[in-house]
Amino acid sequence: MQRRPLLFQNSETLNVQQLKLEIEGWLIDCDMRQLSSATIQKRKIFTDNLIWFLQTNDYDELTPIVLRRFFAYVGKGSPEGRWGNPNELAINKPSTVH
Repeated sequence: MQRRPLLFQNSETLNVQQLKLEIEGWLIDCDMRQLSSATIQKRKIFTDNLIWFLQTNDYDELTPIVLRRFFAYVGKGSPEGRWGNPNELAINKPSTVH
């Protein structure tokens, strides 16, 4: 399978619908490359969280600044709890975000 760049690299924005399609293709590629089910599951959780963040914050497009906001959220969360879960209040270690 020939790799192609994400649309994001060409236009600096990617709408949420395009992003969902890119994620689906990426996860299929992970499966085709026979990555472990644990690895694929972690990637699915991460990408599901990205989509949740975009939709919860009413972002229509993923841009570099929105991606930075997402990683800041992953690191620090919010007073209501990360991912809408009130038990997710702890600040993550820097290695989680990097």
